[in-house]
Amino acid sequence: MKKLIFGLMCLITLRMKAQTVVLDSLIAKSVEVLPDISIQNNFPHLFDAIAKAKSNDSYIKHIYYGDFEGKGEIRMVNVKGVVIIDRAYLSKTTADYDALCTWLFYTQIGIIHFMKDNPTLSPNTPDGQKSKFYFALGKARELAENGYCQTLKVGLNNINGLSKSAKDLNIKQATLDFMSDDIFVKSIDIAKLKGCPVLFNTVSTNFNNTTPVSNNNTDRKEAQSTTEKIEAIPLDKILKELRSDGDGFSQVTRYFSKRTPKDINDVDRMLAYIIKKADGSVALRLMLSRVQDIDPNNNYITILNAIVLADNVPYTINPQLSDIKKNRNHSWIDVSCTNNKFYYDIINSVIKSDKSQVRFTSGPIVRDFTVSSREKKALLEVITAYNAMGGKVYE
Repeated sequence: MKKLIFGLMCLITLRMKAQTVVLDSLIAKSVEVLPDISIQNNFPHLFDAIAKAKSNDSYIKHIYYGDFEGKGEIRMVNVKGVVIIDRAYLSKTTADYDALCTWLFYTQIGIIHFMKDNPTLSPNTPDGQKSKFYFALGKARELAENGYCQTLKVGLNNINGLSKSAKDLNIKQATLDFMSDDIFVKSIDIAKLKGCPVLFNTVSTNFNNTTPVSNNNTDRKEAQSTTEKIEAIPLDKILKELRSDGDGFSQVTRYFSKRTPKDINDVDRMLAYIIKKADGSVALRLMLSRVQDIDPNNNYITILNAIVLADNVPYTINPQLSDIKKNRNHSWIDVSCTNNKFYYDIINSVIKSDKSQVRFTSGPIVRDFTVSSREKKALLEVITAYNAMGGKVYE
């Protein structure tokens, strides 16, 4: 199964240098008409994913089906939002193959999203590869929460297998880095809870477990050395490492680390960002976000407060009502570090810590998560940029 997964992942690798004539040639041999219902019935989760992508995802323009010398591929070509599926790919009928096809389809959609959001970057970079894993795992977790966990299990095993056997260094680096991310660790717990445990080990996330994670000392050294390197770099180069958004109406620009996904609704997160106004003034903000839940009365959860535990030192955050937000996807605390040094110190403590965790409380409802190494590096990049921009912090 592992060889099959790796082989298929190689087959669907993005052709960044594909010529337009190749795309046109493949489309000419294809149709957008769905395969026979008998084939759809053999791949219920794949075709459900295809239907939802076509109706709900604005980045997906066309999904074609064709016959390409029996190679059995899912091909996504350039930034046009085109997915091309070889009919030979749908020739097998096992339940595991439905899960595998669904996983690989999600990775291709993840690549399309990365290319649309980052038109100047190659998806073959580690960030591009990790971006597709973020997207695919998010979708696989949705399936697991709704009672079908096989795609999640296949995806986790696929990432673990690539971390050991991938010959492409970008893919190998991406998978190794991604496996330390909180979304990967929590996905393993979800797969086990839903009845699809994986057979490899990883770090467990437990708020009451105070044993330092083995690789966090390395993370802390990397963070400290990165600070020294970034501080010597000109501001314009620092800002190029961040992602910005804004509009001409508000004349406000927000800066995030590129390590922070645009869609933060998939897992609980800790992040920081910078606000720059038209007059040049800057402000630093800390956000603690949790995936939305429904309480026993069928109402969306509102976070009341949070505790950040950095190397067993607790920092209790009791936000003002104006700092608490929620919608149907997530609820979050968003506070000013510029006007409250306490929050600024929390960020620094987390960056320097061996292990940091966050506990959300909403009345009797409590939920914890561990701050990942990726999140720590993102916090470091943002706070370094804020300092380089002349940002101030007040008591």
